[in-house]
Amino acid sequence: MFLGSREDTAHLGYVQGICPKCRKPGAFAVYLSKRKMTISMLASVPMGEQHILECRHCQTRFAIPP
Repeated sequence: MFLGSREDTAHLGYVQGICPKCRKPGAFAVYLSKRKMTISMLASVPMGEQHILECRHCQTRFAIPP
């Protein structure tokens, strides 16, 4: 029985760069995003994990390729 999924994000720090959307230089917040699926309220199964950058100017999020 499928009950739902949840995404956990952990803030890892900041990196310097230029935003591809707004073209402003600055610091990007780096997050580790993990998605889990809960089955029958007993087990939480990992479904995926990726690193995400967030522009502090325009709040756009970008996934980092593996």
